[in-house]
Amino acid sequence: MKQRSNRLRFTAAVILVLSLAFAALAVAATITGTPGDDKLTGTPENDEISALGGNDRVRALAGDDVVRAGAGRDRVHGGDGNDTLNGSFGRDRLFGGDGNDGVFGEQGRDVLRGGQGDDQLEGGSGRPGRRADRIHGNDGNDTVRGGRGADFITGNAGDDNLNGGGGRDRVFAGLGNDTVTGGPGRPGRRNFGDRLHGGAGNDTITGNLGRDLISGGIGDDTSTGGAGRDRIYANLGVDKSFGGDGNDDLWALHRGDVAAPGDTVADELTGGNGNDTFHVFDGEADKVACEAGNDRVIADIYDVITDATPDNPNGSCERVTRTQPESDNEENRTQSPEDDSKENS
Repeated sequence: MKQRSNRLRFTAAVILVLSLAFAALAVAATITGTPGDDKLTGTPENDEISALGGNDRVRALAGDDVVRAGAGRDRVHGGDGNDTLNGSFGRDRLFGGDGNDGVFGEQGRDVLRGGQGDDQLEGGSGRPGRRADRIHGNDGNDTVRGGRGADFITGNAGDDNLNGGGGRDRVFAGLGNDTVTGGPGRPGRRNFGDRLHGGAGNDTITGNLGRDLISGGIGDDTSTGGAGRDRIYANLGVDKSFGGDGNDDLWALHRGDVAAPGDTVADELTGGNGNDTFHVFDGEADKVACEAGNDRVIADIYDVITDATPDNPNGSCERVTRTQPESDNEENRTQSPEDDSKENS
């Protein structure tokens, strides 16, 4: 059946009835709301819906739809299909549904959720230092980017690419082999910059400026702190941690992946520039490269200083303390989305 496009503009009193009628006709439509609080329903075809002002409720249904929420506290459901959902000023809630969707929060503290499919979700602008968007991927290989504010981001299943953007973000990778990147922080602040958490998969995690907290999670992860005073936890798996510039704190104490004392399938930790501290006394033969700075290593008898020589057993590390292997609860001081009920509500 050939599609035809119809441009409609009605008052708030009749718009709900007419939008439901178009849903039954299965004809692609261009639907425009009013400055008031509208309830708009699309068709199973490829619709264009502009809600305008007001606190609107939009259900686009099936089809590859384009929805512009407009100003106000709007709630938009894309439905099945490859939809493009755009928020605006106000605290919007945008739900992509099944399909490869593009969901864009624009201004305001928004909630964005993908669905089944490879989605692109972007938080948009926010005020630096303030809580901003909550952005959640779902099944599929999603691309997520926060805005300028303090965003809360979860990737969930799939091989996701998650970028916090500006602000003090909290990012949780979830299942899959994910790429997690922090945004610019505020160097010199006593509090942490971004909190970046891997999940069950072989993740690549990169901090930025500021005091980042990074935890690899389950899997063989590669974590890089970047500039700033970072804290990096290797967690389970055969991990590689790079502190970068700044006075970093690097941990590799999880006993769950130690097959036997002296296990040579171990973690690798590199300090970089700065006065770094290494905690590696878990019974594995971890490899430590201190590099530049006044560094300290708390190790067990199995750990290896990579640039050690017979004449200089500490290599580039200024202080090395050998102790008995043990597990330290500090290694497990990470966070999951379930632990953070306020941000994930």
